[in-house]
Amino acid sequence: MTIFAALLRDGLAQRDYRVVRPACPEPACTAISMAPDDLVAAARRDGARYLVYGGIRKMSTLVQWGEVQLFDVEREQLVMRHAVTFRGDTDTAFRRAADFVSETVKDAMAGR
Repeated sequence: MTIFAALLRDGLAQRDYRVVRPACPEPACTAISMAPDDLVAAARRDGARYLVYGGIRKMSTLVQWGEVQLFDVEREQLVMRHAVTFRGDTDTAFRRAADFVSETVKDAMAGR
C-alpha cells in the first residue's frame, strides 16, 4: 500500500503544501511502529505543522478500506478522523482514493 501513501503525498504537494517525512531510525516513522508521542515528536522535530497518518487494508481484490487521521502538531489535537473505502486494487482505484483523501485532508487543514 506504499503506492497509496506516495499518491497522497504527491496530491498534497500539488496543492501547495510542503510535505515532509520525519527522519527516523529503523523502523521507519509509522503509527504502527512507534508510540503516538514519539511519532508526534518526530513530526515536530522535522518542522511539520500537521501529521497525516493511517492505513489501507485489502479485504479482497474488490474492496479496500482504511482510515486517515490528521493531527495538529502545534495544538496537539486530532483534527480529523475519516474512514475511506474504495473498490478495486488497480492503479486507477488507488489514484482516485488518494485524490479523495488528499482533498479531504486539505479541506480539514483549511478549516483550521
